[in-house]
Amino acid sequence: MTAPKAPAPIPAPLGAVLGLTFVNSLGTGAVTNGFGFIVEQAYGSSDTVKFGLGVVLGITYIAGAFAVGPVLRRATAALPGLSTRGATLIVLLALGGLCFVPVLVPNSLWAFLVLILGYSPLSGALWALVESYLAGGRRGVALRRATGWFNLSWAGAVAMASWLMAPLLEGQPLAILGLLGLAHVLSAGFLVPLRPEPARHAEEEARDYPAIHRDLLRAFRVLLPLSYVVFSAWTPYAPTATAAVGLPIVWQTPVTSIWQIARVATFFVMQRWSGWHGRWATAVVGAGLLLGGFAIALGSTAMTDDAAGGVQALPLTVLVIGLAALGVGMGAVYAAALYYAMAVGNAAVDAGGTHEGLVGIGYTAGPMCGLAAVGLAGAGVFPDANVQTLIFVLVAATCLAAIVPLAAMLRKARRNTGLREVR
Repeated sequence: MTAPKAPAPIPAPLGAVLGLTFVNSLGTGAVTNGFGFIVEQAYGSSDTVKFGLGVVLGITYIAGAFAVGPVLRRATAALPGLSTRGATLIVLLALGGLCFVPVLVPNSLWAFLVLILGYSPLSGALWALVESYLAGGRRGVALRRATGWFNLSWAGAVAMASWLMAPLLEGQPLAILGLLGLAHVLSAGFLVPLRPEPARHAEEEARDYPAIHRDLLRAFRVLLPLSYVVFSAWTPYAPTATAAVGLPIVWQTPVTSIWQIARVATFFVMQRWSGWHGRWATAVVGAGLLLGGFAIALGSTAMTDDAAGGVQALPLTVLVIGLAALGVGMGAVYAAALYYAMAVGNAAVDAGGTHEGLVGIGYTAGPMCGLAAVGLAGAGVFPDANVQTLIFVLVAATCLAAIVPLAAMLRKARRNTGLREVR
């Protein structure tokens, strides 16, 4: 006789998970992606300050993402009534409260630093928790579709935040944070349909994936932080670059959102088309577009004429092309990395935490490259007019240091399994 088969785990309602994702991703757009614009308008901060805040954001994000699993286990052991859903509620309320710190203490950059110190690790923890509900009980096609909608939801909200911020940036930049705080608190309503704990994959199902998926998971765990090295080196510099091509403040965040819109389009294609599964080409093309788009976007500032007034058409066009390429590369790498993390990682909070922790590593290294470039320029070691060149050189060198072993992995995989899995 065979033992009765365990009942299939019940996934969390996808609508509730996506609603929670969309509303809270407005914070990713406003704080994580848009802090450079806010501090420039609210406090007149320099590039050095913006890159410095980016480093703080990255370090604290890593702490929150990697710690969420162990902290949650210790907390539930000490407080038996605490569930994953309850921990998510606590995080949402804390995020909402932190948004009001700079509003209540205006004209103080220290208040914004307090926001970053608390908001960033809690954000890393939040996404690890949400991703455990997203992937729990889903495999194969169901998981691919769910992660596709998840990517569209959060990336669409990030792009929308760039447009929603624009009218308030010039006159009331801190009001953006107050509205965001309310959104975080109200989003707790999406927790009601969720079970106290996310579903888990059955053990026999957790091993049911092609062997090449584990190799691709390793590869994308290299590329994922590198993509955020590129992105987070760009983010603090974005206000300087958009101002250099002559854009007024009201159009700076909407133009910056071009890379976010391109990422949404990439997520949409990858959700609808499964041909990228098991393909090493996704990693190669994604990495190429990332660095190429970043170089083009930075290069647009070198084409500007300081004596020209108004919007400069050619540099703006080059900037748009670079941002579009950057967005497609970001989308390809992120979508593949999340899919393999969820498919191979058994949907646990730790799997989502590792995924988000890798994002945090990139969040940290990118601004460090920018901070070093600005510092060298300020010290007279490198001409200030070519600081964007130095930023690209440092970012490219960081990426190359990780891509070399990745290339060795690719060569080995091509010998063993070819560029695509056999189905």
